[in-house]
Amino acid sequence: MKKLMLSTAILASLATAAGAEPSPFRSAVDPTDLTASQVIGMRIYAADPAQMEAQGEAPMAAGPEEGWSDIGEVHDLVLTREGGVEAVLVDLGGFLGIGEHRVAVGMEAIRFVPDASTEDDPDDFFLVMAADRATLEASPIYPEEKTAAVLPAGETGYHPIETAGLSVEALEGTPVYDAQNTRVGEIARVVLDAKGAPAQAVIDVGGFLGIGEKPVAIELAQLSIAQGATPEDLRAATALSKAELEALPAYQG
Repeated sequence: MKKLMLSTAILASLATAAGAEPSPFRSAVDPTDLTASQVIGMRIYAADPAQMEAQGEAPMAAGPEEGWSDIGEVHDLVLTREGGVEAVLVDLGGFLGIGEHRVAVGMEAIRFVPDASTEDDPDDFFLVMAADRATLEASPIYPEEKTAAVLPAGETGYHPIETAGLSVEALEGTPVYDAQNTRVGEIARVVLDAKGAPAQAVIDVGGFLGIGEKPVAIELAQLSIAQGATPEDLRAATALSKAELEALPAYQG
């Protein structure tokens, strides 16, 4: 399988000379490397799992094979914070009557199938995944919004708990941390929905000692709540960074 080389992330470093400090820059390009821009926008095909298994580990194809179904287009790539490619976001395009929606396909499920008619061109290939109709119909929609981060219990002494049943009084004043476990603000207010259930958290972000803080509202579902040694010792985590929170419109309620 070809390697993915993202234009926005450095995946390797080369030593400049024997005994010298490693350089963060690449001075050579592997002909099998790919950039994200080459993959984004490509069509992706689904093949019967039995057919894929019969073709072996390194299949080749002279154009889309019989039995392949054009299921959609690569929308984007999902990266890990270590710079790896975790998944490919695919816009399924109404395949066999299945409604259009966006899904995340793990990189391990996708094969780069060389085009046999242009075997000498490493950049001419097809993206194929082993999937039948039932698998595609059951594919979950990829959420557009970031979900809450989970606090690392082993590092902090906190363990995640369900928000259901927590009172407004318990939530208000709870410190909020980002994915790097850095405090970014605190819950100043909990907004209730029409049925009186907690729906949004208003977080005071920025400022110093309460001066210059900006209140912003996010869905309560975007927060993970963790408890320390006592029920009163709570903290919240969000996948949003401080900069992303500060960029939200100020809460006017």
